[in-house]
Amino acid sequence: MKRITDERQQYEIYRIEHFALWIVFWLLVASIPVQLLLFREPVMMLGECASVLIVSVFILISFAKRGLWGSCTTPSLKTHLLSGLLTAVIGTSIIAILVWGKDSFLSFVLLSFVALFLVAFALSYAVGMVVKKREEALADETDEPH
Repeated sequence: MKRITDERQQYEIYRIEHFALWIVFWLLVASIPVQLLLFREPVMMLGECASVLIVSVFILISFAKRGLWGSCTTPSLKTHLLSGLLTAVIGTSIIAILVWGKDSFLSFVLLSFVALFLVAFALSYAVGMVVKKREEALADETDEPH
């Protein structure tokens, strides 16, 4: 197909698509705990969980492959801590809804928080290292004369 848009129009299309992707992504993420609170049936949210997981893995791999981290942050201890904390808070909230009223509620929630934080921090750190190495490799490729 022949493109009928110019570069400016194509850039605007990409900006709109980018904004729409993130709106849909965060709405899906927000719908998971809401559905848990309303229906208390984890099976009912499998579609949302699968969609969020697929999009997240795709974006993560695509960014790392190109040596990208984000447009507003870089891989650092602060971003790794924040991603670990955000994951732990969201994940623990979902787990707390599932185990509400059980005898070992508090210990299970605390253990979940620590475990989720450590896993998310370690994954963020590992991906950050991959991104930095890939970014350096790409920079070296462009620096070498052909």
